[in-house]
Amino acid sequence: MSQPTPLQSSQADVFAYTELEAASIATLARGSREFLHTAHPKIRSRDLERLTKRSVALELHGCTLAEYYRLKRIPRGLRVHLRPTLFSENVEYCRKFEGILNKCSLDIITLTIEYIQKELITVSEQIHAVETQLTQLGNQEEIAALKIQIEQSIRQFRQETEERKRNKFLRDAEDYVGGRVYRWTPGQPNLVLGYFRNQRGQARPTRGPRDTQRAGRQDSSRSASGGSSPQRNTDTSGSSFLDLDSAPSSSGEREGSLDTFSLDIDLQRFYRLLRLK
Repeated sequence: MSQPTPLQSSQADVFAYTELEAASIATLARGSREFLHTAHPKIRSRDLERLTKRSVALELHGCTLAEYYRLKRIPRGLRVHLRPTLFSENVEYCRKFEGILNKCSLDIITLTIEYIQKELITVSEQIHAVETQLTQLGNQEEIAALKIQIEQSIRQFRQETEERKRNKFLRDAEDYVGGRVYRWTPGQPNLVLGYFRNQRGQARPTRGPRDTQRAGRQDSSRSASGGSSPQRNTDTSGSSFLDLDSAPSSSGEREGSLDTFSLDIDLQRFYRLLRLK
């Protein structure tokens, strides 16, 4: 008589150690683990180089911001990108608006300088601790050679950082000389949609099914009305958004009136650009 075939399990088998078993097995490993916690001189030298570069960067950044504050100038990275919209043609309002933005940026400069000085103290303590550890790890000749390499790297880093900050400082000074501190001019209307006028020369997005259906309905309506005028068939890709100087769409419209068809196309293009951003 044959033996019955055992049924296969329909569930996955699992296995797990208890915390007590795992701790007991881990104690079976032989040998010392102290070497894992003993840092190599090269590792500590990299830490020393990294901390020293951070100290140099903080020092130069603090000095640069202090000079900006002394001259009452604001670097591009700390300029507030708000702009007047309600009274953009009122020069007095715009001047006060600009003064409020300047005050905000100058306060941020002051706050940053304050915390840079605090951070420099912390970094200095960390550098001293790493230097102490480094002297205890290797012989004097090896440590001296590592310090020479670090000094050369720090010297090059300082020169590159100074050059970069000097170029930005001169660039920001030219902004004040040329009156280009902010992207708006006091007393002039604020063209919020000016960005979209610059997108006319770029590639148009591919029409989707909804846009194709809308265009088909517009063509059908123009055909039903007996055809469209030459002005309506003209490509409006070169017209700006809300172009009030466009020609009338038909001879029955008065001169200087708004081209509603071009306006509708521009509105569709505007909302399409918003969806793509």
